[in-house]
Amino acid sequence: MSTRHRVDQAMSKLLAEPDAARAHETWTEGNAAVFAFSQERSAQLISEALRHMFKSIRPALIHNGRKPR
Repeated sequence: MSTRHRVDQAMSKLLAEPDAARAHETWTEGNAAVFAFSQERSAQLISEALRHMFKSIRPALIHNGRKPR
C-alpha cells in the first residue's frame, strides 16, 4: 500500500467523523512539537490517522532486528 493511499484513507476517516472540531494549539519544546486539542475525541482521531499513515514506512523487523525473509 502506497503512502499516498494511506494518507487518503486516513483523511477520509477524519472527514467522515461528524462534529469533529479540530481546534488546537501548537508549540515546540526543544526538538519536540506539542499539539493540544480542545476535545479528547479530536486527539484520538488525529493519533489514529497518524498511526495509520506511518505504520508501514519501514519494513517490519523480527525480534533480533533483521528483516524477515
